[in-house]
Amino acid sequence: MININAKQLNPTTGELHSQGKITQLEPKVLAVFNSLYQAKGELVSQQYLLDTIWAGSVVAPNALQRCITQLRKHLDDDDKTLIQTFSKRGYRLSLKETQSAPQQALLNTNKRVVLPSVFALMAVATVIIFLYASPARNFFTAKSILAVTDISPVTYNQAAELEGQNHQHLYTYIEQADTPQSKYTDKLMLLDTLTGRTSTLLESAGFYTTPAFNDQGDTVLISQQINQPNKVKCSQLTTIQLSPPFVTQLIGQCNTPDIKQALWLNAGTALLVSDTQLTRLTVNSDQHTHITGLPHNLNTIGWVNIDKTNSDQPVLLLGGLTDSNIPMVWFMSLKNNQLTTMSTEALTYSQLGASPMQPLSKNTQLQTHNNTLYVYKNGQLATQTPFLGNNNVTLTDVIDTHTLLATQSYQDQAIVERRFSTPESFYDTYIADSEFLEQSAQYQPHSMQLDQGIAFLSERTGKRQLWFVNSKGAKQLTFMHPIEHFTWHADGQALWFLSDDSLKHVDLSGVVSTFSLQTPIDRLFQHSAQLNTPFLLARTRNTKQLIKLDLNSMTASVLFRGPIHWAQVTNTGQLFAATTEHPIIQQLQNNTLEQVSALQNIHLHWRFYYRDNKLIVADKNQHIYAYDPTQKAIAVLGTYDEKTLLASDFKLAPFSLLATTPMAKKANLVKIKINLQQPPLLQ
Repeated sequence: MININAKQLNPTTGELHSQGKITQLEPKVLAVFNSLYQAKGELVSQQYLLDTIWAGSVVAPNALQRCITQLRKHLDDDDKTLIQTFSKRGYRLSLKETQSAPQQALLNTNKRVVLPSVFALMAVATVIIFLYASPARNFFTAKSILAVTDISPVTYNQAAELEGQNHQHLYTYIEQADTPQSKYTDKLMLLDTLTGRTSTLLESAGFYTTPAFNDQGDTVLISQQINQPNKVKCSQLTTIQLSPPFVTQLIGQCNTPDIKQALWLNAGTALLVSDTQLTRLTVNSDQHTHITGLPHNLNTIGWVNIDKTNSDQPVLLLGGLTDSNIPMVWFMSLKNNQLTTMSTEALTYSQLGASPMQPLSKNTQLQTHNNTLYVYKNGQLATQTPFLGNNNVTLTDVIDTHTLLATQSYQDQAIVERRFSTPESFYDTYIADSEFLEQSAQYQPHSMQLDQGIAFLSERTGKRQLWFVNSKGAKQLTFMHPIEHFTWHADGQALWFLSDDSLKHVDLSGVVSTFSLQTPIDRLFQHSAQLNTPFLLARTRNTKQLIKLDLNSMTASVLFRGPIHWAQVTNTGQLFAATTEHPIIQQLQNNTLEQVSALQNIHLHWRFYYRDNKLIVADKNQHIYAYDPTQKAIAVLGTYDEKTLLASDFKLAPFSLLATTPMAKKANLVKIKINLQQPPLLQ
């Protein structure tokens, strides 16, 4: 049973229990609910619902909307907060389940404490404290353990959405117009996640600062660009009161030099940041007071933030360059209008390219730079972790101690198929042409050519998931943590993929199996059912070594100990690979890589594929070759260009390729779930 709004729904039978009354949901209405429920809080596209629930049927345009309306009526979702609508995209079920009595009883049972275990834990703790207090404490790792457990979207629009700030259920951010001819190129937006509604607070030719909520969350402060006569531009401080109708108030005159940041110090008082000075502003009276005590060796201020988690007095986090151009962070206490330096930290990365440091909890701050998340504890770097994938993540705010707000920017990508009639003659078709990120397409093996399907990765639901498309349409196969990498099962009826540090298998009906791994892997090269033992050709995550994963025993054997970029195995067991250092395809023999005479002058552009008993290779000179390992012969098949720059698969009859094609640049707001474990004795 699923508990919703004091009702119980049986997802199998469709029976809805409420106050002793049982209502039977229509089959299509139940199917829509189950699709939303299985997505676990992620956006489900309208197209996916239509393709799966009404597959092969001709339906009225409002069939899906009617089911959504019926669901909301049955579930008392009058304010549309349970089933949220995303215009022209899809729906999301925002459900917080409550535990049934048996489940709660089981939890209570599990909480029982066995006294001998308590004494044992006390003994272990005593030993740890003794060792930590002694010179032997260097046996312990003093660094924090940081894990990024999930990245999920907050906004979905095509326009660039960035500089997000949060206050409870409200988000404010800047939306950049995709039409430069517009009089106003930027919009200051407000998103209310309780209602799902977005509102435009202010339109401007541009914004100089990130929007800032005051402590009450009823006013936003921002600096906007004002175009004066004679093409003179200045930064104009503006407040917007959020009680509709929104009230906009300009503060003082246009500022020169431009205001880089505007932050609330407290109610009615703001901190203004320029390149070389800080100013306290009393908003209502427009009274400016310079703040003194900036570091004497400060040359340029990159950013400033205010750590209000310290209950005694606010601490300023100031990042910038010294007069020797050394990137530095200053931790400074602010009393009245005087700064006092508490501690400093020299950085190994460019401070001006980093995000403002965000307070997480008392004496703990976070920062992003070059797609890496850094954690500072007591003014010193404690730990760091990179974000997976090619999307650039920039931290903008902290929602709570386990949830961050960030901008995720990326180069939009589409999937194109190029089909050749001759090596010089071809035509292109977009396979997955949507406004979302699509990549890494692979042809379905051993399928009829007239209905050969294609698997690909798409972010239509906000996370990188596996999708499958053929003549019947596209459908989503997975609903889970972002997919890192995948490869087809040799029979073409299922796929192997990596997600959440584990190996998984999904068939074309969407049934997923999970396999535990002793050796973490980050790339799947190929699945082989030849030579009597099914195995996966893969690469280890840390050492990048080439391994053979036996799927019967789930044990891995190392085939080559050097760092491998890509590898393929033939039906007869010949193994070809390219290392991360050398873009040359070589053959693995006796645990060593040896050059192949026919391939020694071909510099690999990206990857190569074993298809129809031949190796298909794209070189850096934009030629595509077919190499026959048995005959040791090579032939030119065609060419590629910028549109087909990253070829992700090939087939020979007729000769075609799939490629990931760069499209427009995009940015959206995302929530990042983190798990930060501090060393027990340092918290």
